[in-house]
Amino acid sequence: MRIGQKFTLWTVAVLTVIVTLSLWFYYRTEMSQAEERLEHIGRTTGPIIERDLNNYMMTRDQVVLEKTLRDLMSLKTIDNLWVIDKEGVIRVATDKNSLGMKLSADDRRCRRCHEKGKRGMTLPEARVFRWVQPVKNKAECHSCHLSSVKYNGVIVIDFDLGESAAHLRQDIYRGSCSSYPPACLSAS
Repeated sequence: MRIGQKFTLWTVAVLTVIVTLSLWFYYRTEMSQAEERLEHIGRTTGPIIERDLNNYMMTRDQVVLEKTLRDLMSLKTIDNLWVIDKEGVIRVATDKNSLGMKLSADDRRCRRCHEKGKRGMTLPEARVFRWVQPVKNKAECHSCHLSSVKYNGVIVIDFDLGESAAHLRQDIYRGSCSSYPPACLSAS
């Protein structure tokens, strides 16, 4: 192999590594920003669900709670929602098969939140961003719940990350094709 061919080969190899790393960093940065947006949505949505749950508990008007859940699920960004009581029993769920299921802090679906002590986190294996909203035991709750208990349960909201990742991959692909069309000819 001549020196010009070696130089060209090394140049292509180095550029390929640089482009690949750049795209990977871009992808990670964009996904991190998507997670930040979902955390913000969790911080605003969680208290709304908690408020409606408290209203339901005080009035026993399940229509209010069900309407809130239907409205939230129509957004298509929420993948799953659970209301879990302090014993770990799922009392309200968008997936009806989950109703009545008892979870513990050792359950793989709960362990990461309990270990990290964070309210929002990415669960890559499930491709969701999970937000956990504690349901505080307020003074008006003490007629049914012991006043010595700090929380009556939690609300778990899973936001779908798969759609964000798919859009991002599509944007990267389109950007690559517009910058260097020959790379996309074989993919067409």
